[in-house]
Amino acid sequence: MTDWTHPRIANPSCRMDAASEDVAAVALAAYQRRRDTYPQLVQAGQITADEARADLEGWRAIAKDWRWIHTGEGERTTRLTLDSRTAALDTAISRWLIRHDETGGASEEETEHLAMLCCMRAWAARERTHPSTKHRQFFATITHELRRTHAPNQQEAA
Repeated sequence: MTDWTHPRIANPSCRMDAASEDVAAVALAAYQRRRDTYPQLVQAGQITADEARADLEGWRAIAKDWRWIHTGEGERTTRLTLDSRTAALDTAISRWLIRHDETGGASEEETEHLAMLCCMRAWAARERTHPSTKHRQFFATITHELRRTHAPNQQEAA
């Protein structure tokens, strides 16, 4: 079963096997890049303040979610942010496709970036459509609990 499809992307599963560390790094970089560039884009009239605010809120939640999935630090996101996370990812993928069309292709690095965007988008779709036991957040919860439970024992052995 496909979690998410896009008419322009042939392999919607993209990088579903990507390491959470890699996804978290891409998500944080995307949030920081937008945080740093959106004020100038708003001032130049390239995007509206409302568009910038909504996209930043979505990316902040995405970065927060993947940081939690990878490290267990912070708080797990909830479905309350799912619509904003999904919208931010859809916007990013649409922008990627527009850039691809305008430049006539994509580098290997840009193609990898799209694969990571698709990964995050597919996991967001899975969060909406699948039972929680089939989501990375579920497995992250178990992993974080195991780390907390066994970390004291590992420190005592050292």
